[in-house]
Amino acid sequence: MLADLALRRRDYDEGALYRPGGRYGDVPLAPLLLTLCATAVGWGLVTNTAASWLEWQGYLLAPVGLGGKSGSWAYANLGVLAALALGFLGTLALARRRVRQQEEQAPSTAVDDNEAVLSI
Repeated sequence: MLADLALRRRDYDEGALYRPGGRYGDVPLAPLLLTLCATAVGWGLVTNTAASWLEWQGYLLAPVGLGGKSGSWAYANLGVLAALALGFLGTLALARRRVRQQEEQAPSTAVDDNEAVLSI
């Protein structure tokens, strides 16, 4: 969200924010996939000994040279920082063109739901 705000030169079109068919769309695929990738990286760089059912986490600690699940970096929770950084930098890299296209569109002239009901 912060990266999206940093990319914008104009305010959001409030009328279009609440319409799936508006300029922002319903569920944009790129941010969704970026969130899934950042989550996978984050889980791969954290460990949790308090819950035995989370023993699968930390799967990236050994491959990236951080000493594995019992190494000195195992409890540093690097996955949290990595996921946040990946989400922020990924949005800056991938969303620039989409944001510019959204800002080029004319502001919506959406009618408030309450006004539409009153006019009927």
